[in-house]
Amino acid sequence: RGLMVPAGRVALAGAGLGLPIAVMYFASRRVVAGPALLGGTVLYGLLLAVVFVPGAWLLRRPLANLLAGGHGVRLWILAGALVTLTFLDWTTHNQLLGKLRFGLYNALVILSKVATLALVIVLLGALDLGLGGALIATMAASVVMIAGSLPAILADGTPTLDVPLLRRLVAYGLRVPPGSRLQTLNHRAHHPGLALVAPPPAGGPALVARVSAT
Repeated sequence: RGLMVPAGRVALAGAGLGLPIAVMYFASRRVVAGPALLGGTVLYGLLLAVVFVPGAWLLRRPLANLLAGGHGVRLWILAGALVTLTFLDWTTHNQLLGKLRFGLYNALVILSKVATLALVIVLLGALDLGLGGALIATMAASVVMIAGSLPAILADGTPTLDVPLLRRLVAYGLRVPPGSRLQTLNHRAHHPGLALVAPPPAGGPALVARVSAT
């Protein structure tokens, strides 16, 4: 059951086309507008949602049998949504890093960990929601990163769609080896120490802690 989040990251490492890494590079160039980067990555994020959310639902039973021993069949739709959220998380906060907004980025990372820990305590410790609660807590970290990054990006203007720029992003991202993409996605851990919240049989905390250790 703890393979849902890692499986989503593996899927994103392939389907993300290296765009999170490309965004950081292009955001560091003054000639590239942040709103244009945002417009292109949001569009691609929506495409990921169209593919992975219904795809995870349609394949929920085979995925559960293959990767989770038949457990959590209905939760795979959350895992599909997590692919999109993680993509938007990384493409938005990488714009901050490209613009050298390290203080804001670090503050958001701390807030995301606090939000995840609070939700784990409530959803798993108090409400005993198990794996579903752990997935929601994991998704909350990405929501905090996205919501906190957007004001700094939108300060430069309204999002626009620049198709030539999107093509350049894809061309750059495809040159990044898949292994490097996955290593980058695993670089920032949202969930340290959460295994202390509840014992491993509950599923959720073990899942979150296992993701953090990668």
